Amino acid sequence: MKDPSMSRKVDKTLPHPPKISIHLSLSSSVLSRSSGSPSTKLVVTAVLHSPYSITIDKRGQGLTGTVLEMPLRLRCFEWYDLTAENMVVVEEHRRDSYGPGDELGGWEAVTLGPEDSSVTESEIDLTSSTCDLFSSLEGGHEYRIRMKRQEAGWAYGTKEQVFGSQDCIFTTRMAEVSPLRLECEDELRLRVEG
Repeated sequence: MKDPSMSRKVDKTLPHPPKISIHLSLSSSVLSRSSGSPSTKLVVTAVLHSPYSITIDKRGQGLTGTVLEMPLRLRCFEWYDLTAENMVVVEEHRRDSYGPGDELGGWEAVTLGPEDSSVTESEIDLTSSTCDLFSSLEGGHEYRIRMKRQEAGWAYGTKEQVFGSQDCIFTTRMAEVSPLRLECEDELRLRVEG
């Protein structure tokens, strides 16, 4: 079978979009608010199920970004307080340097290879200056964490194949037949102490 990245014609025999499995995990199910305690890490693992590499626009098709960005954007997740039975509002003070636009820079894209794993990891830090979430997490409460559904532009091929010698490309180059859906059924529980 011919490598689809070598041609801009859509190969109808390949899945459009290809399948990606996304899984969530925590390094610990307990977060301690006391100083000197080890950090708890939220880890996202994405695995491509395709015989060919794909390149993904990490910005997604909205202003929230995607779970494939580093560092993780906490607003890509639902945070539900199981103890108080309400949603936790996530406010990030991180200023976005982009929004959906006509151009995509190589630094805003990621390549997943056949059956490779891409891991994005972020520490949950109560003293984070970029997110007010942690001041909202109450001691003695348990929280449910789920990933929100996201969509992103994509194209068959590695970043080198998609971008060539250019630093930026028009987003139409990433517009295969339909957007790539980033979904995950995993549900995590985090207990906060202190």
